[in-house]
Amino acid sequence: MGIGIQIGDALFAAHTRGVVHRDIKPANVMITTAGQVKVLDFGLVKVEPTVTRAADDVTCEAATTPGLVMGTVPYMSPEQGIGAQLDRRTDVFSLGVVLYEMATGRRPFNRTTDLHTIDVIRHDEPEAISR
Repeated sequence: MGIGIQIGDALFAAHTRGVVHRDIKPANVMITTAGQVKVLDFGLVKVEPTVTRAADDVTCEAATTPGLVMGTVPYMSPEQGIGAQLDRRTDVFSLGVVLYEMATGRRPFNRTTDLHTIDVIRHDEPEAISR
């Protein structure tokens, strides 16, 4: 099974349990010698309060402050870049950034400063993959 599909499956499994990773990037994706993808580093995890789950499904929740920007800037969703309320869609956006980089060998949003990168993520379109 393809790497991108396995990452998507891992995120789907987390999301169905109400877990939002919030830091999807290549450094947090590992491939075992058997070719199985592992999504790592759930240090910025957010547990969605609207999902009902058994007590043993989730053991921790990251404490965050509204308006605080956390994560790796070139892979952030537009909402994450301004410290807005996040849900599972932020991981889907970040997965798209990772897939773009896998396909092209370059990041779709990469500038010299974090602030400029966040601005580009929020207001610009990435260069077409075909280019």
